[in-house]
Amino acid sequence: MPFFDKIRYAYNTKEQGIPIPNQAAITRDNVIVEIDGVLFLRIVDAEKASYNIENPIYQLINLAQTTMRSEIGKLKLDTLFEERANLNLAIVQAIQKEAWEWGVECKRYEIRDIAVSDIVRQSMDLQAEAERRKRKLVLESEGDSQADTNRAEGKKNAQMQLAEAAKYAVLLKAEADAEAARTMAKATADSMNTIAVALREHKDVADKILGLRVAEKYLDEFGKIAKEGNTVVLSNQVSDPASFAAQAMSIYGAASKAAK
Repeated sequence: MPFFDKIRYAYNTKEQGIPIPNQAAITRDNVIVEIDGVLFLRIVDAEKASYNIENPIYQLINLAQTTMRSEIGKLKLDTLFEERANLNLAIVQAIQKEAWEWGVECKRYEIRDIAVSDIVRQSMDLQAEAERRKRKLVLESEGDSQADTNRAEGKKNAQMQLAEAAKYAVLLKAEADAEAARTMAKATADSMNTIAVALREHKDVADKILGLRVAEKYLDEFGKIAKEGNTVVLSNQVSDPASFAAQAMSIYGAASKAAK
């Protein structure tokens, strides 16, 4: 009735952002941090919000603060900043059950600021500087190691190329020597064939021709011995080339008679 009824509770059913006051919390490694946030919620059941609890928004703020302190106590300071998203989700999940009983739907929780003391901040700066120096030294050592590896690889490749070049040179020389030997053998064979043909055609002078050839070789070989040795025992006839050749012819004649 208009004169007797009175509206006791009035709620805004739109989604609201409720500031969570700044509070102190202790991390797992015993560091005190100052932290605040914003809780986004919406009243979905006015009856529960009116009769299940007194002032549901205020109670949710208190519940969010205690839950936030509890969740921060599970984390170390180094991981607190990295785990901000997981921390927000954990706070929402922790207070959602109670919020439903109070006719409130918690949409999300966002941490606004995390503050530490000046001493802790200085320690964090020193730690960050040490990490940067460490990374610098690691990168420099890795660069030096890579450079040494590259130089060693370059030397290895150069040695392999030199070895391949030496091997190729040896093969070329061997092929050249073999070709020269084959050419010499062919020339000798051709010469012998020519001599054989000449001997068959001129049998009457064959012995004289062979004798002259033997005498020529005799003189050549004797000259080589004289060049290679420091001391050579000479006969009386060496000063007379004709008698020296006659001696070679006599040797050939004696060898021919022995063969016959």
